[in-house]
This record gives sequence, structure tokens and C-alpha cells, in this order.
Amino acid sequence: THNIHHAYPIGDVFTMLNRGRSLGTFRRSEITEKEVLDMMAGGREIRELQQELERFTKPGSGVEAAAS
Repeated sequence: THNIHHAYPIGDVFTMLNRGRSLGTFRRSEITEKEVLDMMAGGREIRELQQELERFTKPGSGVEAAAS
């Protein structure tokens, strides 16, 4: 299911998939609902993208000149 609010209260074990790849199998006692949501929403990938964007948009990176 994609609805964590239905699954988390009744599930004992969760296997997280992303694009057909397993991100891991976790017992409910090993992972919080917030961590499950973060994995479902691609939290790690979003944070990595934000860091990359910040790195390339800092003054002196050359990106601001190309954008003008």
C-alpha cells in the first residue's frame, strides 16, 4: 500500500521498495512512521538534490553568470 496511515498501525514487518529495488525490510520496532514516510517520499534523494543545488548556486560557482 501507499497509505502508511493504514499500514503502520497493523503491520509487523515492512519491506520498502523504490522503482523495483528493495530499500530494506524492517520490523515496526526498528523504524518509525516518519522514517517510513521519508523513505516513501524519497527523502534521501531530495536531500542529496538540495545539497547539489546549493553547491552549484553559491556565489562564485559560475552558475549565476550563466543564468543571467
